[in-house]
Amino acid sequence: MHTNHSPAVTSRSGGNLDLFVVGDDGIVYTTWWYAGIDWAAVTGSWRPIGGFFPPNAPVTAIAKSPNSIDLFVTGNDGVVYTSWWYEGQDWSGVNNNWRPIGGYFPPGARVAATSRNAGNLDLFITGNDGVVYTSWWYEGQEWSGINNNWRPIGGLFAPGAPVTAIAKSPSSIDLFLTGGDGVVYTEWWYEGQDWSGVNNNWRPIGGYFPSGVPVAVTSRNAGNLDLFLTGNDGVVYTQWWYDGQDWSGVNNNWRPIGGFFPAGAPVTAIAKSPNSIDLFISGNDGVVYTEWWYEGQDWSGVNNNWRPIGGYFPAGAPVTAAARTPDNLDLFIAGNDNRIWTNAWQNGSDWTGLSNNWRALEQDEKTFSQDVVTPAGTALGGNSSITVRRDGTWTSTFHMHDSGAVGYDFQVTSALVSANGLSLVAQHGGHVGGTFTSGDRDDDHTEDGFSPFIKDNWDAVANGRFSVSKDYSATGVAGVVDDIAKAILDVGAGAVGGALGTVIALGSEAGQLLGDLGLGGTFGLVSGVVVFAFGGGVVMAIADGVVVGAMTNELIDQRPLAPDEAQFANDAVFGGSLPADRITLTNLAGLGSRAFTIPGADGRIYVNLGGAAYAAPTTYTNANYRAKGQLLIHELTHAWQIAHSSFLPGLVCQAVVNQANNQVGENVYAYPGPGLAWSGYNLEQQAAIVDQWFGGASIDAAPNRTPMNPGDPYFTYIRDHIRVGQA
Repeated sequence: MHTNHSPAVTSRSGGNLDLFVVGDDGIVYTTWWYAGIDWAAVTGSWRPIGGFFPPNAPVTAIAKSPNSIDLFVTGNDGVVYTSWWYEGQDWSGVNNNWRPIGGYFPPGARVAATSRNAGNLDLFITGNDGVVYTSWWYEGQEWSGINNNWRPIGGLFAPGAPVTAIAKSPSSIDLFLTGGDGVVYTEWWYEGQDWSGVNNNWRPIGGYFPSGVPVAVTSRNAGNLDLFLTGNDGVVYTQWWYDGQDWSGVNNNWRPIGGFFPAGAPVTAIAKSPNSIDLFISGNDGVVYTEWWYEGQDWSGVNNNWRPIGGYFPAGAPVTAAARTPDNLDLFIAGNDNRIWTNAWQNGSDWTGLSNNWRALEQDEKTFSQDVVTPAGTALGGNSSITVRRDGTWTSTFHMHDSGAVGYDFQVTSALVSANGLSLVAQHGGHVGGTFTSGDRDDDHTEDGFSPFIKDNWDAVANGRFSVSKDYSATGVAGVVDDIAKAILDVGAGAVGGALGTVIALGSEAGQLLGDLGLGGTFGLVSGVVVFAFGGGVVMAIADGVVVGAMTNELIDQRPLAPDEAQFANDAVFGGSLPADRITLTNLAGLGSRAFTIPGADGRIYVNLGGAAYAAPTTYTNANYRAKGQLLIHELTHAWQIAHSSFLPGLVCQAVVNQANNQVGENVYAYPGPGLAWSGYNLEQQAAIVDQWFGGASIDAAPNRTPMNPGDPYFTYIRDHIRVGQA
């Protein structure tokens, strides 16, 4: 899991914390901590609980009771989605089953939530029109805002501007927002009365701050509120309200309490007891700073005396805080490495993260191990393991032992199959001696190495499945290379449910197994499956309609891209940027009968179209590619990507991940509207943009299209990237 957004946190008891974050893949992830048990993300991994949202979007979490949590995220379609958990039940939104509860808001806009009791939730969000909207839920009733029936309660703010909401009592809610004029505005609700701010009657309470800067608020009791913001000058300001008194900061009389931070940087405020407040903020130097207030004492940070408590994070990154008890504080923040980091304080002890000792909530190393078991009566056994590390290093170990009278030759292969289609394979063969035969009873083999695939796909690798296959004989191992290759390929194919899979060899013996692949060392047959070699791994393929394992050389056709085919593509789309002389067409397809394109170890680019498209690529059509030659244009866009990529292994890996995601239901070909940087679209989205522009395929962002229209909103990507070779 990677994210650049700090998580949402709930604490249902003094011995519990739950974190939630939207990853850079748009999925919501969670990890949890219980007293005496370490974080689940450290002992295992972050758990995905569904959703497909804007990458790194803010998620809102609230525990309305000690045995329940509710989550809210605004989707790519502007609708607010929710997922809930009750003790003893799983999350309602797993398997991408998040429930839409209406609205049409800026994608990824933050939702504010309050719970005034265990049977109530109130939500608030700023719309595209700058108005604040609300929806509410009471136990036994439906959400008020479904069918896009969210209620407008006034205001004229920036679209999606963050609303701060707090329930200082079971019968009241207060809202705060910084306007486009830099003034802080508030409206309030008391049971039995309507919102004070309807008809755009929000009350200004002073200040001159950056437009839309988030307001931090605490309530130490039902008669108190304290607000905090960072000004244009980097100083933190506060004002307060007590029942029976007006706001202290009206007439722009906010009080400065020190600091020199990024203008408008979000302040995090928390009241761990009725007589204390703690503040946290990330500085220009990436360090997290704190100051505190206790009743009867002034703020500790006045005169710019905020205390640094370690870390090196993005300047101004938001800090998430939780107070499990009056004697505990836990902080969380997203680092420059897109990991979540934590720092904890307990009364009587100092912060654990001092001296840049914040702790990452991630596994940095994981060992997969399995015993090698043989049938009863065979005196041979052992163990195989693969240890993988976040930095891409790995260690493979094999131990075999002969406990009987005769010796054995053996071959053992271990395969770590990741969740996204990568299969990491290690192999070792040798001999162990018995009582009446030569050789040692024990054979131990260890090998270390580095793979960029592990580093770039750490989450999927750390969540992989591990298996061991073996072959052995008292008289020698016959045909073991073919048998083990078949085992590797079977595991790899099963890993992604028939999608295109990739096998990465770990170590010299596995590399030898996969290294001799016929034509130019690039592709050939292993156990009736075609494998393509490229920079440290192989990709599996098959011909249309051929059962896995039944492929023969006679079924493989290949030829260069013909001159008229190259001209067709360059004239229509590529403008001469296509490396036509490096491209070979084949009749192969991925294991899901998909066309795919792969760089070869021989420097050529193999465009694998399947049988019918291979025969006539410029006129071929199917249900997904309705224009003549559209499939060829799609795959040649991948050839263009390969030709203009600076890191081929990473490119191939992204392609495999895309297809694995597509296999489990994510449409990796669907792309957002125009306006993103070209690199902001994934490989399949880029290829879809090109082929659909070529074919005139209409989408929501470009209805009523005509083929190859220079007025098309996506044509700029063709002109400024494809035709000039700018990846």
